[in-house]
Order: sequence, then structure tokens, then C-alpha cells
Amino acid sequence: MVKKKKTVEELLNEALVPVEEQPYEVPENWVWASLKSINSSKKRGFQPKDSLDETFELYSVPSYPTGIPEKVMGHEIGSSKQFVNEDNVLLCKINPRINRVWKVSKSQQNYRQIASTEWIVVENLKLNADYILYFLKVPFFRKLLTSNVTGVGGSLTRARPKEVENYPIPIPPLNEQKRIADKVERLLSKVDEAKKLIEEAKESFELRRAAILDKAFRGELTREWRRKNSNSIEGNYYINKDDVITNEDEEYSDILYALPNSWNWFKLKDFENDEQLVLTGPFGTSLGKKDFVNSGVPVLTIGCLTENGLSLEKANYVTEVKAKELSKYQLRKGDILFSRMATVGRASIVESDHINSIFNYHIMRVRLPQELNISYFLYVVKGSISTKRYLKKVNHGATRDGINTNELLNLPIPYPSFKEQEVIVEKINDFYKRENIVMEYVENCEKKLLLLKQSILSKAFKGELGTNEPFEENAIELLKEVLQEQSR
Repeated sequence: MVKKKKTVEELLNEALVPVEEQPYEVPENWVWASLKSINSSKKRGFQPKDSLDETFELYSVPSYPTGIPEKVMGHEIGSSKQFVNEDNVLLCKINPRINRVWKVSKSQQNYRQIASTEWIVVENLKLNADYILYFLKVPFFRKLLTSNVTGVGGSLTRARPKEVENYPIPIPPLNEQKRIADKVERLLSKVDEAKKLIEEAKESFELRRAAILDKAFRGELTREWRRKNSNSIEGNYYINKDDVITNEDEEYSDILYALPNSWNWFKLKDFENDEQLVLTGPFGTSLGKKDFVNSGVPVLTIGCLTENGLSLEKANYVTEVKAKELSKYQLRKGDILFSRMATVGRASIVESDHINSIFNYHIMRVRLPQELNISYFLYVVKGSISTKRYLKKVNHGATRDGINTNELLNLPIPYPSFKEQEVIVEKINDFYKRENIVMEYVENCEKKLLLLKQSILSKAFKGELGTNEPFEENAIELLKEVLQEQSR
């Protein structure tokens, strides 16, 4: 029995979103329709084995951030793909919390174009592709997309294509679609320009911070202070000056640099302590995933060592009983924590609100004599040029992922008198305080730009950008053309 073909009116009734289900009000000459009703894309699978020596433009998920499809040979493609065409709009279904929407551009070298099957393809030659592109990025649509997913969470979640095709899309007249797309592009380009300036400001902050630390540990930051306080720059070394490192020491010849006459180089291990100077966190046999609980005593990880101090956001937890077993790893105020693996050299100081925590195997604790200026040592291990050079030297090789206790004990320390250390720390803290105020302002601007971008997109698809012409033909006629074309 031959299936009766639906009329355009029947298709229109199926396509239109009932008034009571419309997400929000739009101009009178717009219509709400299901995404499925305007999507004429027919999935065309591609098997790489059929074209081993052909070059393709591949729209893969990993290449999305670059904005440029990959050029690949058929024999380099390991799994099935789908053919796509110019002006197809690609909506990423994997981990939909990340806003990934991509429009297929014209091939620069007439290569056939293919895409990962992780993209949902939206195609309609009668609608404006840029309009569809921007709509799929709008906060309202993204909320729908993330509200009904499969998978256990994070990067393993996927939007459900069968659900997505039923999501509503507002359809204005064709000319209005173009006006909206053009205006959104202009406004968002201005937002992107502002965002670029913010990124440059952040980068300049990093450069200024590196510069201030470099000057601090070369003695340049306190040159004028030394000139005015010549009576305060001698003595107070705490350790034997016979232990100084010199440029004649081959181990350090490519690490040391010239210091002021009143300064000296020492090794970290020269600062003797009644307690163990450097201690590595408990090994996996003493502390592992099996010991972690939802709350209790914090176990600090490398992720807890931030530029703004210690944070418990990425801490694990153990019971009080387990913490007692690991009491030798309990922290106290003034301890310096140093990452020994992965991001080697990240460091933070333990403040009062983090005492009684313990630390994991990826961290080494430095416990200096209380008579010393702990903040000075923290800045040395975080940012001095000598520390960077030393870590680069000892942490080398393709399979090397960290440094050991002995290597940290041999870290060279540029060391002035106690009084000058206090002045250096005061100057660095003052710099950080001023820079943090600036960075807080910059970060607030960044948040406002994100909100502005969302506002632009939201207003665009409500007809609130001042582009709508109310006397243009109702978009229902355009939708009829779309449905009629698809029913052929």
C-alpha cells in the first residue's frame, strides 16, 4: 500500500509550535517551528577505506578551537564520518556544556568536506545559515541542549539528537534573518575585540609579576634602600657564611647570576632545622583513593596550590583516624608547600586556616626555622630566575615528571640580610596588592563581557535588536516554502 503524501498544510501543523509551548513572545510576523521541520539534512555516511588516497577537509571536534578544518588523507582517518556541504551548521553533541557550533565554509581547494559523527548537521538552503549558527549559540537553546543528555557526566555526556530535533526555533522573514545575523556579527566582533584587550592585560600582569620578582632577587628592587641603609645590610645571616655557593661551583655555574656585594648564595639545605627540612607527602601505599571520604581532614593536592594562596577546592579528605596515622605529614602555619610533580615549582604558604591539613605524595613540605623570613623564601621558590633555571636543569628528560627531596635541598637561594628581606617582601606584597586590584577589575570586565554577549544573542532572537520590519511578509510563508521543498 502506497503511503499517502502529506500536504503542506499538514506539514505546517506539525512544524508549528503551539502557542502554549512557545518559549517566549516574538514579533507578530515571526513563527515558532521545530528544528526538525527546517532541517533538510540527509545523513550521508563516509567510510575512509573507500577513498584512501583522497584529501579531505575534516571538521573534527578537536580542531574546532582553531576555526580551521583539518586537511587529511583518507588513509589517515580511523573511523566513519559524514559528508557535509558549504553553509551546513554543525552542532556538537558531545559534552554540550561547551558551546561549540560551526558553519562549514567554502572549500579553499575544492576538497570534499566531511565531519565527525559527533556533530549534528543542520542544513536549509532557504534560511540564512548565519542566523541558524547564532541561534544555536543562544543561552536559551544551550539550556535546552544540556537539560536532556546521555552519559555519566562531563566530557562523557551527549545531547540526544532525537530530542534536539524537537527543540523550537524562532523563524523571522528571510531579510530579517540576514539583518539579525549581520548585526550580531558586528556586535560580537566588538565584544571579541574587548576580550582580546582583557587577555592582553592578563598577559601583561604575568610579565610584570615576573619582572618584579626578577628585580627583587637581583637586588635591583632595593638598590636605593641599600644606599640609604648601609649600616643594615651586613650580618643576620643565620647560617655560616663559609657555606656560600660561588660561581666556581660547576654544578651552579649556569644558574647563578651576579648579586649585590652584601648578598650571598646558599643552598636550601644550609638552613638547618631541628625538624626535617624537606618532607615528601605519603606514598600511595600509605594514602590512596581507598582512604578518601566526603568530609574530614583535608588532604592538599597540587591543585590546592594557587597563585592566590592555598585553596581547598581540589582537596581530598580522610577521616580523623587516618589523619592521626599520618600525623608526621600534618601542616602548621608557615610551612611552604612545593609541587614536586606535573607543574613542578608551584608553591604556596600555609596560613592559619589550613593548619592540621595533610598533603599528598605530589607535594613536598619545606619547614624552615621560625627565625627566618618565610615569605621571602616562598617568593624565592615561586619566582626567582635562579629557581627557574635550577628546576629546568634538574627536571629534564622525556620520562622525568618531577624532582626529588635531595634536588630541592640543593636549590640555590639568593640571600640578603634579614632587614633587606623584610623590605623586599614588603615591596613585592605592595606590588601584588595593587596588581590584584587591577586584575579584579579586569576579571569583572570579563564577566560583564560574557553577560553582554549572552544578552546580545538573547535579544537578537526575540526581535529586540531594532532590526525587525513589522510590515514584511509573515515568516509563515517562508516556512511553507521550506516544507514544500522538503516534501518533494
